[in-house]
Amino acid sequence: MAAANKVAAVLILVGAAATAGVNIGRYRARANLCGATSGFSGERAFNNLRELVELGPRPPGSQASHRAREYISRQLSAAGAEVADDSFVAPTPIGDIPMTNVIGVFHGEDRAVVILAGHYDTARLDGVRFVGANDGGSSAAFLLEMARVLSRRKDKLTYWLVLFDGEEALKQWSAMDSLYGSRHLADKLTSERKRTKIKALILVDRLLTGA
Repeated sequence: MAAANKVAAVLILVGAAATAGVNIGRYRARANLCGATSGFSGERAFNNLRELVELGPRPPGSQASHRAREYISRQLSAAGAEVADDSFVAPTPIGDIPMTNVIGVFHGEDRAVVILAGHYDTARLDGVRFVGANDGGSSAAFLLEMARVLSRRKDKLTYWLVLFDGEEALKQWSAMDSLYGSRHLADKLTSERKRTKIKALILVDRLLTGA
């Protein structure tokens, strides 16, 4: 329980940073920290983390990755998000691998978008059963709980909760062997001429370090 309480404290602090006191163009997010974190349950986020970890390692293209994606989509839908899969095939050093980013959208009064992003995949490590409680799991759990927070708010801005696939290297970390999901989405937004509507991106990762 002590570990769960530490995790909850970390997640609540990140929730405050993501939704409070940020100037974005002519908009201003809510400045009241208590209001920004109202309804954020660290215990609920920790339960999401536990569910993801119990799936085991979640490298791209694996059955566990598929189950994690289904779980994430169900949780986002239950919170009232408009859920979309952003699927693509990534050329990697170990061959072409199908990957899917999951995007949950909460529409605001304006089309201007703030992205809260993390990843749900885990590193592929030879000889190691790496379940990614911190690296991958913590950011996914945080975003799922933020979905519940956002579902109870009326915001000026539109929020996208983006859970990237394929952020970890498949063989050896490099500019081309990493960040597959985020690079794909950036290219897609550029080709569709939608990047200008993105006013801010807040990336969360490895939230439990030092917790």
